[in-house]
Amino acid sequence: MNWESVGVLVEGFGAICVVISLIYLTFELRRNTTAQHDANFSSSVQLSKDFLETLLADSELALVWEKGVADQELSDAERARFNIAMWSCSRSMQFIYYMAAHGKFPHEEWDGYRESTLNMYEGEGSRKWWAEQKWRFSKIFRRFVDQHLEKLDK
Repeated sequence: MNWESVGVLVEGFGAICVVISLIYLTFELRRNTTAQHDANFSSSVQLSKDFLETLLADSELALVWEKGVADQELSDAERARFNIAMWSCSRSMQFIYYMAAHGKFPHEEWDGYRESTLNMYEGEGSRKWWAEQKWRFSKIFRRFVDQHLEKLDK
């Protein structure tokens, strides 16, 4: 066997190693993407769960939330608590929307979250809050909520 034959064998072996590496990277990329989607979903579930647990743990806040969403009269302290709760919940919903809009959230799970998000803004008090505070949120999230509310008004 001469050096040319050895060189051809080494190049062939190198090419096979490159192909195997590319196949491996493809599998790892898919696995990583799945893991990232799972982590995003888990984080989103946790955000929703934390908010609901806050309302569950604080019956006074839960009543403030219900009154605020329904546009019932709130004291100044209740109005402040309602505003903070709406900001908190809206920020969480904006995060979930962002993940879904950028393909980083399981598509099959988005329907329920979309409906929960949009439903939150349907109460008269929520609508008023949104009209006053939406400037604090991203343009794409504002468009998402506003388009839904416009459909309801028709």
